[in-house]
Amino acid sequence: MSKRLLLIIPLLVVALLLLAINIKENISTNTVDQNQSEAYCQQDSDCIWAYSDCSTCECGKPVNKKYKVIYEKRYKEKCQEYDGPVCEFCCPFDLKCLNNLCVETPNNKCG
Repeated sequence: MSKRLLLIIPLLVVALLLLAINIKENISTNTVDQNQSEAYCQQDSDCIWAYSDCSTCECGKPVNKKYKVIYEKRYKEKCQEYDGPVCEFCCPFDLKCLNNLCVETPNNKCG
């Protein structure tokens, strides 16, 4: 192989990798319709915690309250036969609607 070809091949591989990464990022960020997001909100009162851990040793996932029944059903199905530890948990976060998304914000409730 010529020296020129040995230099071109690695450059082509790097260029293809960068192109693939850029395409993947564009697909993942552009295909989500924020209005359809489970965390979409218009005000703080739209947001609730949805448990995903059967032990309840978590705050939960911030979601719009209109998805409450769906998350409760998933939780009951997943944790129906759960026989592990359960804890009382002080959540160090509050829910806020920021930029039309339910997000957790730190609080001082847990000391």
